[in-house]
Amino acid sequence: MLLEVPDFVKTVKSKYGKEELTIPGDEMVIDFINSKITFEGKEYNFSPVGKAAQELMVEDGLENWIKARMN
Repeated sequence: MLLEVPDFVKTVKSKYGKEELTIPGDEMVIDFINSKITFEGKEYNFSPVGKAAQELMVEDGLENWIKARMN
């Protein structure tokens, strides 16, 4: 899943530069209910995730979503 959170991306790039591909050792919390990411004590909002994407997350992917509906 892709989330667009430009302010979060700016924060990470300013901390690590553009060369790092991951966030080494740091933890972030993604709160889908409130549509926010918490990283280093700061909150970053994103647009709510649609119903179809939520169903895929709950079912742990498209393959499981399809299997659940075939039974």
